[in-house]
Amino acid sequence: MHDGFTDMYSFMHVDKKTTLAHLTPSQVQEDQVRLQKNIEEARGKKKMNVYASSKEIRKCLSSQHSLLILLFKDNCSLAEIPSDLSASISSLLQEFEDVFLDEILKGLPSLRGIEHQIDFIPGATIPN
Repeated sequence: MHDGFTDMYSFMHVDKKTTLAHLTPSQVQEDQVRLQKNIEEARGKKKMNVYASSKEIRKCLSSQHSLLILLFKDNCSLAEIPSDLSASISSLLQEFEDVFLDEILKGLPSLRGIEHQIDFIPGATIPN
């Protein structure tokens, strides 16, 4: 309920009467400055961690969920698999060695034109 004379709102919450009073302009300014400072501190503290611990990986593997693991290693080629990698990663790299290129590309591949094109007509059936 609003009291127009005092400009306060009153209501009952959990069997207790609660009264809300308006803030003065200086209180609003202080509150805005404090909120802005909290937001800036939170932005500074928030850092994204994309690394998974071995415990998290084991947990995911044991729960039969899909898992994608990326391993970054400077100058790692399949011609010579480094000996400091764990046995499971070495066997995984050897299992999928046909996926990786033998030599490292320098830059992006060249742009190519459209080699074939299928024009779709609305309402037409698509042949198998």
